[in-house]
Amino acid sequence: MKDNNILKNDFSDQLLKKIKKEKVKQVPKNIFVIKNIFIWIFLVLSIFVWALSLSITFEYLFNADWFILNRIWFFKILIVFMPFFWLLFLIFSIFLSYYNFRHTKTGYKISFIKVFLINTILSLSIWIIFYFVWIHNYFEEKIENHIPKYRSVLVWDRDSRMLKVWQNEEKWLLIWKIKNVRWKGLDFIDFKNKEWMIILDEKTDIKKRVNLKSWERIKILWKIKDQSSFIAEEIRPFRGIKK
Repeated sequence: MKDNNILKNDFSDQLLKKIKKEKVKQVPKNIFVIKNIFIWIFLVLSIFVWALSLSITFEYLFNADWFILNRIWFFKILIVFMPFFWLLFLIFSIFLSYYNFRHTKTGYKISFIKVFLINTILSLSIWIIFYFVWIHNYFEEKIENHIPKYRSVLVWDRDSRMLKVWQNEEKWLLIWKIKNVRWKGLDFIDFKNKEWMIILDEKTDIKKRVNLKSWERIKILWKIKDQSSFIAEEIRPFRGIKK
């Protein structure tokens, strides 16, 4: 016991000498309080960004044309419609929230998996609110108004995404404009200005929101009848996925 006390005293003496030598000053308690407040503010903001990124990412993927999976490879649709700008924000916000959570008073005791699960639950809860009250659309509109190249460069506009998937003769997909409406048929112009004569028959599924008139933009799933005839299997509105 005496040896332990001697060691403790020696250590204390050395520590005091080091403090005096290096002129170490006591940090006011207020500094730690302010630091802790900022950590929690950044934690809340990171979870908010996480939820916002998740909402916008889900919105883009939800509106992808998944109904043509029988013609287009799954990963092509995923890559074309995935908003990688927001995916990067999502990944960044996950690590940022983890970093801030770990720097809270007791955060260092919690493993990465537990922190990830806690933040995921919180973010998903906020995401549900965002998605169903369209808060993510409001923020995206504000971002678009302040960043001129947001649509054209950072996330692409939806028209550009659709063209990458739908302008595909090999998969019997067409997109662009009706030139003229005929009896049981359409004169159609694709995005490359190639003209098509599309036959409509009793089996053609024309969705409710489609307006068959000249220069209306539509999406067509078609099949070959013979060397010069093409029958529309399904006609959908240019925008939207609803029936």
